[in-house]
Amino acid sequence: MFNSKMKSFIVLFLTFGMGFGGQLEGLRPQPVKVQCEPLANDALCYIATPIQLNPVQSLEFEDMSTSQANNILEFTVSYETKMEIIPHGIFDMFHYLEQLKLQGIGLKTLHHSDFENAWNLHNLTLSDNKLERIPSGIFSRAVNLIELNLDGNLILHLENDAFNGLHQLYYLSLNRNRLITLKSYAFSGAPHLTDLRLEYNEIEVLENGVFDLPDLMFLYLGHNQLKIIPDDCFKNTQLIGLDLQSNQITQLGNSIYDIKTMRTLILLDNDQISDLNSTRIAEMNRLVEIKYKPNSQTLV
Repeated sequence: MFNSKMKSFIVLFLTFGMGFGGQLEGLRPQPVKVQCEPLANDALCYIATPIQLNPVQSLEFEDMSTSQANNILEFTVSYETKMEIIPHGIFDMFHYLEQLKLQGIGLKTLHHSDFENAWNLHNLTLSDNKLERIPSGIFSRAVNLIELNLDGNLILHLENDAFNGLHQLYYLSLNRNRLITLKSYAFSGAPHLTDLRLEYNEIEVLENGVFDLPDLMFLYLGHNQLKIIPDDCFKNTQLIGLDLQSNQITQLGNSIYDIKTMRTLILLDNDQISDLNSTRIAEMNRLVEIKYKPNSQTLV
């Protein structure tokens, strides 16, 4: 009796399981099939057809051989495309990809798996998306990244290890985000930064050491909410150009006068600087231009 009931149960379970498995198979998200536009530049894969890609879907490239995929150095998509995440397998498909441009596509999150095989990536543009944070070490696999553009997102703060491992990075742009505080080690993972752009944020606080970047030459901090520049803010830089225009600066601090490499200092639209020392400004060896208009007077 028991064996008979058990056999009936097993048959029923297997039958149900097979049927349910078939339903699961049907529910699995199908990859979105795309084609690269025919272009004179065989190294560029551009997807012009607007696509919708949800977080569990992947892209499937039609009519592309392995040799063709290996020739692709740049991948970009139409502005009408919508993706919440970076498509799975981009770097598996395009082994030698150097440039990835995903602008204005509604990107919301980054995952560490996104850049697992991005060993050859040089230029990454993720501007005009909806990113709110940069996870710690998210780009650490992209060891050859040179330029990173994160303009026009919703980034509120930078974790200390956000750019960890980016020893080749020389250009980083975070314009038009929502940054308020820059912590001491925000950029320590990219020690050879040369050009750093942080304009049109809401930056109020610069912690000491945040710009402890010996190769930094150009720093753009215009159109923020800065009031006080810390005394040690620029002590270890080789700045050539510093843009602090359109802030609310009242105290400029001391370290700015020790930048012997300075060629251009922009202080426009900061009308209440109380400690600007014209004598020390004159002693800055190579300074050729200072843009500042206190009380409608120009200091040269």
